[in-house]
Amino acid sequence: LLVHTLHKLFDVQWKISEYYRTTWGPCIKDNERNVNLSFGNGNFPRRLIKEYSAKAATMNRVPPHERCFGVTEHSTMQSLVPDMTGKGVSSKSDDDDYDVVIAMHTCGKGCIAYFGDVNAEDQMLWLVSSFVESRYPKLPVDCFSSNDDKTFSEIMQLKRDDNTLFKEGKLDEAITKCQLALEKFGPKLGSNGEQKDGRIAILSNLSLV
Repeated sequence: LLVHTLHKLFDVQWKISEYYRTTWGPCIKDNERNVNLSFGNGNFPRRLIKEYSAKAATMNRVPPHERCFGVTEHSTMQSLVPDMTGKGVSSKSDDDDYDVVIAMHTCGKGCIAYFGDVNAEDQMLWLVSSFVESRYPKLPVDCFSSNDDKTFSEIMQLKRDDNTLFKEGKLDEAITKCQLALEKFGPKLGSNGEQKDGRIAILSNLSLV
């Protein structure tokens, strides 16, 4: 159902393949730029872009430019069942049946990503985290992080009061003003520009006392 829906709505060509544990490796030969940017922030960190073992539901028929991690040249099945363990599962990258455990399909300005690990093992969690980090805005989204003008005006008045009290040596009162200002910010970090700079200044003042 998932594959059918992805194909129907987003023209994704992937097909469900197999389910097994083996050693997976980065598809550098086929998709170096995307692997690098999606999991290493351009730096190829050895902690992430490396071979690892995982039990996974795989996809095949994945175009080379959408492959991120797949079977390696020496991948063999890892199983507690004697007749299955050691069975070769590797295939050449130009084979349509090449099994992929992580794949990405660009869709407009976004991306559809598939992570096949069925046990949520540590390495996969690191890869998912790195992928999400590579896609989120580097700065707060203003529509969610911005305080309204009235609230921000009150915050800045508290900051001015804090500055005055600090200069007068009234440190306890200055701390109270800083804390009240941060409480008014609430869970929002302030939109980029004046609000964000104001919050940083308040935190800086608080660190001095």
